[in-house]
Formats: sequence, structure tokens, C-alpha cells
Amino acid sequence: FLGGRDFDAALVDWVLQEVERTQGVTVSRADPRNAAGLRKLKLAVEEVKIELTRASEASLVLSGALEVDGKAVEIDLLVERSTLEALTSPLVERSIEVCKRLLAAHGLGPGQIGRVVLVGGPTVMPALRARVREALGAPFGEGLDPMTLVAQGASIYAATAGLDARGEAKSNEESGRRVWLQHPAMSSDLTPHVI
Repeated sequence: FLGGRDFDAALVDWVLQEVERTQGVTVSRADPRNAAGLRKLKLAVEEVKIELTRASEASLVLSGALEVDGKAVEIDLLVERSTLEALTSPLVERSIEVCKRLLAAHGLGPGQIGRVVLVGGPTVMPALRARVREALGAPFGEGLDPMTLVAQGASIYAATAGLDARGEAKSNEESGRRVWLQHPAMSSDLTPHVI
């Protein structure tokens, strides 16, 4: 729970606070009538977050998705990168503390890391990258796509796990058939082409 969804939730909370501050309208998350509108807001917020990795500001416009007391709530905000950074900073710090705690548990300090491999979309945020570089004191693994690393790792593991199929064979009592599945490793290549 230290990733993109947490960042999205922080930005959604900020948007709802801005709507309350500027329009005097409180959008209740507990009201089931707002569920569809809040889903649309979460999607819009995610797009803004992605845009803010490339630009210093982004527009968040959502018309008629939310309704309070039968009246549509119009959202038209300019979100600055600095706002997103301020909202997500506690989450980034929490993630860094987890890393430091794990390093310490294994007798390592931040300066003893060969490289840091960043995984997931939020890791392209400039402020996050700068803070991780500062806190852990190691270069980032270059040429790695943070959006596909987990899938690549899972596929490499699945292809080379060498699963032992010699376990107890299962039989179907009615037909008397026995099934034995064997899945040999398909590759010893540590960087297979993944599509």
C-alpha cells in the first residue's frame, strides 16, 4: 500500500477539500449515490498524476460526475506538481523508512547499495526519484521499464522455476485416470524478450 493508489487517494482527498472550500459543497464518500462519480474522479486524478510527471501543472476537469442535493458539482482545478509532491511526500518518506529498516535488518546502510531498481508508475515522479537517490545514496538501474519489471520478473520465475512435478499424482475416482503434469524450465536466459 505504498504506491500509485495511495498517491491517487491523497490527490482525491485534496480535490474534495478544494471543492468544499471553493464551492461550499461536501461530497460524502459514504453516500452510495456518489460511488460512480468518485470512480470517475479517481480516474481523472490518475491522469493528472501521470501528466504531472512530465509537466509542472495539469488541469483536472470533471463535469457533472458528482451530485450533491440534486445539483451537479463541477470540478475545474489547476493542479501544480508542487501540490502533488506535498501531498505524496509523507508516503514517499514512509516508503524510504521501510527501505532503511530492511537494510538495517540485514546489516546494511544506505551507502552500501550497488543500485536501486525502481518499480511502478509513481517512480517516474521527479521528486520521488530525487528523494530516493538522496536517501539511499545509490544510482538507479538504468534501461529498466518500471511499468513492466514485475511482469518480467514473474515470467522469468515461471519459466525457470523448475517446478517439481513428481508430487503425488491425483486420480479421478470415477474414471480411474491419473494425471501427471510436468513443467520443465523453458529458458535459462535471465533477460528474455517479454511481450
